[in-house]
Amino acid sequence: MQKINGKLISKSFIQTGTGQFGEWKKIDFTITKIFDKKKYTIPFQANGRLAELLNNIQLGERITIRYIPVGIFSELKTKWWCNNKAIEIEKWTPKKKFVFEVNGQKQNSDIEIEFAPDNQLPFKTTKE
Repeated sequence: MQKINGKLISKSFIQTGTGQFGEWKKIDFTITKIFDKKKYTIPFQANGRLAELLNNIQLGERITIRYIPVGIFSELKTKWWCNNKAIEIEKWTPKKKFVFEVNGQKQNSDIEIEFAPDNQLPFKTTKE
């Protein structure tokens, strides 16, 4: 199983039907991923409840997908030609910034901080 995140650029309508084991649903969708300054277009397929979940996600949103590559992988002009079966889909959420206080002022983790010299007790380097 592999994991990837990217921007949802297209999706088909939900296909439904009835088979030997009951009702089934599936949806095909495509994401884009930029890697090493190249834009890749990657197709996926979601079945069952994942098809319903993906149908509620808007185009242009970033998603994280855990998937299993099915079939033969080949890359031609930054397009992938294989079926990737989605196992788990979730909306991508950016990491929250860590906020901390320095001298009573709130700071973000993006800001570089200069620390004052240590006021810790000196370590003893010789045995007594």
